[in-house]
Amino acid sequence: MAVPAVLLASVTGGIFTIPVQIVAIRTMVSRHTDRIPEEFIFHNMGWATLHSLLGSWFVSILVGVTGLVCLLPGMLILFAVMDAPTQSWMLGSWLGNSGIGLFVLILLLPSAFLGVSLLFVGQEIAVKDRNLIQAIVGSWRQCRGHRVRLLLLSQFRLSSKQVY
Repeated sequence: MAVPAVLLASVTGGIFTIPVQIVAIRTMVSRHTDRIPEEFIFHNMGWATLHSLLGSWFVSILVGVTGLVCLLPGMLILFAVMDAPTQSWMLGSWLGNSGIGLFVLILLLPSAFLGVSLLFVGQEIAVKDRNLIQAIVGSWRQCRGHRVRLLLLSQFRLSSKQVY
């Protein structure tokens, strides 16, 4: 796909789905279960949509770049220090492939840590009317002390009863 088409689809999809997501988040954290109050639909919806769209882009790019910054140099260094027979074994055996896979997972831990720390940016914007910077700080603070459990919940879809 061409980059302009991807950007157009992202903007269009964001503009149409983010307001629905904001209303859903506001409704799910409230006590209103029989109807959606008008204030959930109209209160700062333009700013919340803009900040949520920018926030989703920012978090995605930041987590992706962090993953690349950790992964590429790590893999280059790994294969630079190995001799040809070791590289052949690592790439040709299931045990070597498993070792490379484990090494990749270890290299991606900073990216996963960052992603989990920014998990609640959208909720901060929708519920607490925060701007993007305030939402990032709020999400970071909310996740403090719970990052491992949140990572397990997001990766393995465990129920909260199983994690605690």
